[in-house]
Amino acid sequence: MARGTDPRHARRMLLQVTPLGFEVLRQGEAIFDELRDQWERQIGPAQLENLETHLAELAGDPAVRFDTPGWISRDLGDPV
Repeated sequence: MARGTDPRHARRMLLQVTPLGFEVLRQGEAIFDELRDQWERQIGPAQLENLETHLAELAGDPAVRFDTPGWISRDLGDPV
């Protein structure tokens, strides 16, 4: 990740994903896809869908937005 100062706001930092960062993201995505495929083979597609549904209910609907001010300072157990 590359970072630099934001010319519009002196205290704000601009972050930019580097080519290496994108490669790491692609590798991570491939690992998760492989893991999901393994789980599907182990427990079957219906059970995996059921598991994903339950996990989505536990995690909640709103996606975590890392560009939202204060996201890191809130207790992740608190409702959004």
